[in-house]
Amino acid sequence: MTRNAALIVLLALVVGGCAATAVALDGHPAPAASSGPTAPATFAKQAPLQVYGDRTWPLERSIAYWNDFAGRQVIRYAGPRMDQTAANDPHTVVVMFDGLTNTSGVTFGVIGRSPQAITIDPRAMFEWWTYVRELGHALGFQHDDRPGV
Repeated sequence: MTRNAALIVLLALVVGGCAATAVALDGHPAPAASSGPTAPATFAKQAPLQVYGDRTWPLERSIAYWNDFAGRQVIRYAGPRMDQTAANDPHTVVVMFDGLTNTSGVTFGVIGRSPQAITIDPRAMFEWWTYVRELGHALGFQHDDRPGV
């Protein structure tokens, strides 16, 4: 089910001629809200991301994390499956599970220009901070590669 949605998103990327970029997860937990990351310039301006995929507690908790951090709704769970219109919307994110060799999660897509696809390794499917980090990338946050972060 989520693989079909992901294929639609990836097809939209190819058909739309958008170059997808990958952002890998470094395995560190998400920062606490009090010492959280600096918001990207577009964070306050963009429409809420519409997230599709299996409704799991880690996904719901990570959506709540970012909405609390922003002080408003910046991410909204939109359902398990997307329609064709959503597959072409740059505010669409699909979350799916697939085996990854050297990371817990990865995000593909161009922020604000194409739909995005998040892949979570099944070994990390109950680690909510993996979802937090990948949804953060979908919102425009980059990695913080400082030691201990």
